[in-house]
Amino acid sequence: MKKIATKYLTIIVLISTVISCQDTPFLNQVPYSFTSPGNFYKTESDFKMALTGCYEALNTYQITGNVWGPDGTYARGLYYILEGCSDNVVSINSFYSSDFEKATYLPTSPNLKFFWQAYYMGISRCNYLLDNIESANISPSAKIQITAETRFMRAFYYQHLAQGFGGVPLSTSATPDNKAPRASLSAVYELILSDFDYAYKNSSTTGINKSSANKWTAGAYLGTAYNYLASCKRYNVGASLLAECPLNSFEWVNADSMSIKAVAVLSDVVNNSPYTLLPQTQYTYLFREATKAFQYQECLFLSEWSDDAADSYSTNNELFTPNGSSTYAGSNGRHIPTVDLFKSYIVGDFRRDWNITGNFGTGVVKETVEKVEYWVPKVSSLGVPNNSQWYTGKFRLAVPGTYSSHGLNVSNSLNYPLMRLADVKLQLAEALYFTKEEASARTILTEIRQRVLDPAKPTVTITALNTAYYKADFIQELLDERRRELCFESKRRIDLIRFDKTTSVIQNLALEGYSSVQTGTQTLKDNWKYYKIWLPIPQTEIDLNANLVKNAGW
Repeated sequence: MKKIATKYLTIIVLISTVISCQDTPFLNQVPYSFTSPGNFYKTESDFKMALTGCYEALNTYQITGNVWGPDGTYARGLYYILEGCSDNVVSINSFYSSDFEKATYLPTSPNLKFFWQAYYMGISRCNYLLDNIESANISPSAKIQITAETRFMRAFYYQHLAQGFGGVPLSTSATPDNKAPRASLSAVYELILSDFDYAYKNSSTTGINKSSANKWTAGAYLGTAYNYLASCKRYNVGASLLAECPLNSFEWVNADSMSIKAVAVLSDVVNNSPYTLLPQTQYTYLFREATKAFQYQECLFLSEWSDDAADSYSTNNELFTPNGSSTYAGSNGRHIPTVDLFKSYIVGDFRRDWNITGNFGTGVVKETVEKVEYWVPKVSSLGVPNNSQWYTGKFRLAVPGTYSSHGLNVSNSLNYPLMRLADVKLQLAEALYFTKEEASARTILTEIRQRVLDPAKPTVTITALNTAYYKADFIQELLDERRRELCFESKRRIDLIRFDKTTSVIQNLALEGYSSVQTGTQTLKDNWKYYKIWLPIPQTEIDLNANLVKNAGW
């Protein structure tokens, strides 16, 4: 969602934010405002303002009561939670979020508390809006659209919580039980699928705002939820942990039915939505700060940020950007790519040297893209990385002062893709394979690869890419392709978990690269344990609610 102006956000916070008391579980929230909520929810404009508050929790900086919360949202913290404990990145630093790339996170980790609180804040806002809109005297069409978008966001928050923690407390009311126990995954996903399905069937093809979720956004998330459940059931995810925590069972899932449903809804999105894959010449525009108009052509949903310095901003040093000082709008080198990721590409695949780069440093040059300047990082040191030439580089920020009015230290306005058409197509390929349409599924892989042929290597053809990347096991090839296409987009951790590959993948990582990378890799290997596929319930919540049973192993 688009970050809203500070004074407008203040109004949203006053109306739809919730009080967080030290002795009250975060699930139980009471909206407050200078104007009584009962007097506020009257006009269509009121509900649209409240809907903005529902979106705002997605990448909020502040949880209720001025609690600092970006470490649990797409403002910065979720990058570590969702990309860490995978074969994409390791940490060579010691800082507050590195535990998610080292597999050393604990129930007391601040990110987990903020993740839980921020997204339950979003759920509470959604529930309060839904409770009030039923009796609202607004046009039927507006009521349906606002309800659809609100239910989409509620499902979005619950899906993130369920994929992270497993079964979580469930509420569809603005006045929930503050001692509610964790619900089973079956119950949580019953709500998630119902909400996504409602949004898919009732949303218009364009949202209320340009950056809103729409019919196609909801369809994409519904289809990926079907695939998630089907893969977790087929690969017995977490089965060995059920004796200690049975609520995280996937036994209730009918995998074949889920795959059939996924094909139907994902095919509709791919074939009938206006979204398209950007051509090779514009591929990098998906990941640049100042090419947002192009992002809207392929991205069905984004964590969005305003270009106005008066608004909130994302932080450079948490993003998967090339390493460098604020002079170059670079990161602090906090995420270090594995050599294994680099080797997953062949020469001639443009994505390799875009996603993995050197740093910004002496002799760095600029390039102009769509009339905006960017610093160009050095080329990575290939298979023999060293400290100054081995960093994540997927996202590129404009030269400070040339685009956004964010020009200070770690601030930027880059939109972070949450759902791209490339992801939707790969999800469709997965569903097609499990409904015995492997040939069609492989055609989609070819389409994804066709646009990443490196124009500087014209002798490398699509046939060469398909041959090099071919695996007799289609699912392994699919996961490899998802990794190459979607690395650093908060997908890899969940992909490995849902196909029950996390442990084998991490333990098979070779100790390659310069010494710090090897140490970071070994640290991950040493600390990873299978039970960590489920995040621990935050200790702060357990202390407040004795009915919250812990996940297995914690």
